Amino acid sequence: MKIIIAHFGTYYVNTSGGVEKVTCNLANALVRRGHEVTILYRDKVEGKPYFPLDERVKQYNILFENGKKVVSDKPPLRIRLYREAARLFSQRKAQGINVWYKGKQYGPRIKEYLDNHPADLILSCSIPSAKYVIEDAGCTLPVIEMIHSHPQVQFPDLSEAEKKATAKCRAMQILVPSGLKTAHQYFPELPVTVIGNAVFPASKPADLAAPRKVHKVICVGNISGRKNQLMLAKAFASLSKDFPDWQLEFWGDDSSRYAGKLKQ
Repeated sequence: MKIIIAHFGTYYVNTSGGVEKVTCNLANALVRRGHEVTILYRDKVEGKPYFPLDERVKQYNILFENGKKVVSDKPPLRIRLYREAARLFSQRKAQGINVWYKGKQYGPRIKEYLDNHPADLILSCSIPSAKYVIEDAGCTLPVIEMIHSHPQVQFPDLSEAEKKATAKCRAMQILVPSGLKTAHQYFPELPVTVIGNAVFPASKPADLAAPRKVHKVICVGNISGRKNQLMLAKAFASLSKDFPDWQLEFWGDDSSRYAGKLKQ
């Protein structure tokens, strides 16, 4: 099959995020199984991903043409002011303005690529990506939506345009069973399947029998509400007095408001 992975929700080049890791791992696994895979992305530059990618996987930045940037994904000042003013009253409204403008920019470029490179299936890395492909590019190919955060966190802020596009997908994949109820509430007609992220064997397994003064639980990832590290902190706090030789550490960007709340 000719498969396109649509990665338009976040940056891609040399980005060490979880979505980018899953995207590369998935593309590698698909080409090893004989499929032809292309990652369509948008970024300020052209280049390679942070994670290893099979050389057979094709990559194309929709903002560039022949090495030159031909489309800007940064909204003009008036749009940014309108968006941030709307955010004071509704995150959903602000999100709608954002995907509306970016859809106008991305849609024609996505359509041009799909017209010149026929495919069998599109895997969308985010709900905005599905919106750009289905609504703005007018794509009629089967689209499978992959959700990389919990529906309870992500779905309440979706704009109406995003929900409309997602409902047109052929199926949705989520990471954990606890998200099924929310997914069915928002998209009752859409088939939803639980497929967790792949876990690779450690290159150096821990020696659990080795004596040590301190045991650690380490949580790696950007500190944000989408990852809900606060739940882990509260759970650990409730047990920590009974296990004084254990520590909990968070490794990741701590510049967000949520990270401040976590520190408190």
